[in-house]
Amino acid sequence: MDSAEITFLEEMRYGTDKDNTIRRLSTIDNPLFLQFFAANYNWNNRFNVPKALLNNEHCDLGTGLLMFYDTGSDEIFCL
Repeated sequence: MDSAEITFLEEMRYGTDKDNTIRRLSTIDNPLFLQFFAANYNWNNRFNVPKALLNNEHCDLGTGLLMFYDTGSDEIFCL
């Protein structure tokens, strides 16, 4: 990853505007970016952002499974 990609991911991770984060997640076409974001997501921030991530067509099975195990339950898949 180059520095621009790292900066983009840091902005996504630490951004406070949920609507902006959800909008940006829908435009990501790199499965590794989605996996990185999912692996570093703060699950105390509810499920709107993870739902947007899961709805991205580039979200792969590995990222979905990571999110499933990180929640500690199947609650996210009952949305």
